[in-house]
Amino acid sequence: MSEFLALLSSPEQLVLVTYSLVIYGLFVFFQQINHLLGEGILWKFIRGKYHKPREEERIFMFLDMKSSTTIAERLGHVRFYKLLNELFHEISRPVLQTKAEIYQYVGDEIVLTWEMEHGLRNSNCLKTFFMFQESLLRNSENYLKNFGVKPEFKAGLHFGKVISAQIGDLKREIVYNGDVLNTTSRIQNECNKYQRNCLVSGTLMNRLKGINGFQWERIDAVTLRGKETELELFSVVNVHPGYPAPAL
Repeated sequence: MSEFLALLSSPEQLVLVTYSLVIYGLFVFFQQINHLLGEGILWKFIRGKYHKPREEERIFMFLDMKSSTTIAERLGHVRFYKLLNELFHEISRPVLQTKAEIYQYVGDEIVLTWEMEHGLRNSNCLKTFFMFQESLLRNSENYLKNFGVKPEFKAGLHFGKVISAQIGDLKREIVYNGDVLNTTSRIQNECNKYQRNCLVSGTLMNRLKGINGFQWERIDAVTLRGKETELELFSVVNVHPGYPAPAL
C-alpha cells in the first residue's frame, strides 16, 4: 500500500493517472450519449449532417407488439414496463447486425429505419424482423415464466423519400418527415386484418424478391386509410429459419 501511495506521489505518475481517468470518463460519457440518441446518431450531430434539411430515400419498419393492450391490463404498468424493457433489449442484436437505426419508441411500438444500401443488402430489413422473431421463440419459455405471456410482434415495411433534418433547441433530435412513414404505419395495421406477421409494400418487395430465403404471398391491392391510390401488399415468411447473422 505504501509503495502504491509513493507511486501516486510522483508528479509524473499523478498526471498520467489523472489524464487516464479524464479520457476514460469522456469515453464513458460519449458512450452513454450515443446509447441515448441511438447508434451512430451522435456522430451525425457532430458532423452536422442534418443541420440543413435534406431529401433522402429510406426503408422504414413499424414493429408492434400483438395484443399489447390486453397484456398491459393483465400485467399492470410496472411489470409491463419491465417486459417492454426486456423486449427492447432483445431486439438490440438484430438491429446492430443489420445496420438498422432505431428511430423511435412509441409505447410498445418500435420504428426502425435503414439507408437504402444497408436495408437492401442481404435483405437486412427483412432479416431484422425474422432474427427478432426467432430470438423471441428461443426465449418464449422465459417470458412465459416471468410474465405469463409469449410475446409476438407484427411488422409493416415500405420505403420512400423523406425530408430529414435536425430539429429543436433545448432538446434536439433528427426527424424524418414524409408520406412513407404514414404509409408504413398503415401497412402494419393491416397485419390484423389479414392475419399475417409481416407485410411488405409491393414496391419494396420488387427490390427484394430476387433474394433467396423468403417466401412471398400476394395478399391484396388495398386502399389504405387516407390514400387515394391502391398499394399492393405482400406477406413474407422466412423459409430458412436459423440462418447465420448477416455480414456487416
